[in-house]
Amino acid sequence: LEITDLTTSELLRKLARAAAPGEHELVEAWLAQCDIVKYGGVRTSAAEAKRTLDDARALVVTTTGVAGAAGAAGAAKEAA
Repeated sequence: LEITDLTTSELLRKLARAAAPGEHELVEAWLAQCDIVKYGGVRTSAAEAKRTLDDARALVVTTTGVAGAAGAAGAAKEAA
């Protein structure tokens, strides 16, 4: 079963076993924002979509510590 096939609650149950303290709540809040659009039929503006994407990036940096890698990837993309 791929992660993209999981419901939010299934994903959160799996995450509860692996996430560090505090990370679970961050992911849960972000997924709740996404579920409103995916399942609730709510339409968002481009600004709201960008903010949600920025939140996802921040979540990855916060939970994995890849801030340096993300910055290097962005710098390489700008240089290209």
